[in-house]
Amino acid sequence: MTTTRISERGQVVIPKSIRERLGLKRGQVLDVEEAEGAIVLRPQARSLTSGPRRWQDWRGVLAGSGALQDLEAEHRREIERDQ
Repeated sequence: MTTTRISERGQVVIPKSIRERLGLKRGQVLDVEEAEGAIVLRPQARSLTSGPRRWQDWRGVLAGSGALQDLEAEHRREIERDQ
C-alpha cells in the first residue's frame, strides 16, 4: 500500500507507479465517488473528442509511412479496372 497526503487545496498526488500502470496522463478526467468510507477514483471512459486520446493527437502518426501514396495508387487501379 502507498500513502499520500491531501494538500491545502485538497489535491492528492497519485503515485507515479500507479499512474504508469493505469496509463493515467496529466489532465485526464477521473470520476470520484465515496463507497463504504473509501474514496474511489476511476478514469472516465475516453471519447474521440476529449482526453489524452483525442483524434487530433493522432495527426501525423502515419507521416512518411507512404500510406497515403499506397491508398492513392490503389484508388487509381480501381478506377482503371472499372473503366
